[in-house]
Amino acid sequence: MQRIRVYLVDDHAMVREGLANMLAMQSGFEVVGQAGGGEQLLAEVVEASPDVVLMDLKLPGMDGVTLCQRLKTVCAKARVLMVTMHDDAENVARAIKAGAAGYLIKNEAFTKAVEAIETLYRGRRYYPTSVQERLIERTIEVEPAQQRLQKLSDREFELLRLVASGRTGVECAEIMDVKTSTVSTFRSRILEKLELKSTGELIRFAVEQGIVG
Repeated sequence: MQRIRVYLVDDHAMVREGLANMLAMQSGFEVVGQAGGGEQLLAEVVEASPDVVLMDLKLPGMDGVTLCQRLKTVCAKARVLMVTMHDDAENVARAIKAGAAGYLIKNEAFTKAVEAIETLYRGRRYYPTSVQERLIERTIEVEPAQQRLQKLSDREFELLRLVASGRTGVECAEIMDVKTSTVSTFRSRILEKLELKSTGELIRFAVEQGIVG
């Protein structure tokens, strides 16, 4: 029987090894690669040729949403299963919009990963009950803050995360591979779209909405 080829992306080595060991104990799976960040995955994914990529949403340098988008242009056949601690509606929706075919909360990863991987491999989507509830809540009643967040482009949302996590303008520019003037333009747009007046308000907003811890 052909084994499902799986690639693991998480900046915590213990998480990757734990998942790899768990999959090794199951029949029908082959872990074809592991990476601590997005650049390594993009460099190796063509040769590794995974069927499913398990990816953390919050990664150093390049977040999971951006990585998911870039992965589609490099290895279109790989289906993404987002594995993260963040189950808020906004993060779930952005991951799905970026192309993730499944979304799994980390505290369920070791009990549901096999089922999720097999579901994605069969060409279907996988969202556990807790994630489905978040999507339903978002459909029924969107909070005003979430409505404002929806106005942000993916690049603006990426900068929001970076600024809210304490990155300087220069650091943001390096991570996003843009000019510092572009970062300033993005920051102004973010403040306008979120109806905020300062970086301090932006950081507080991001914490309240669960965008950063």
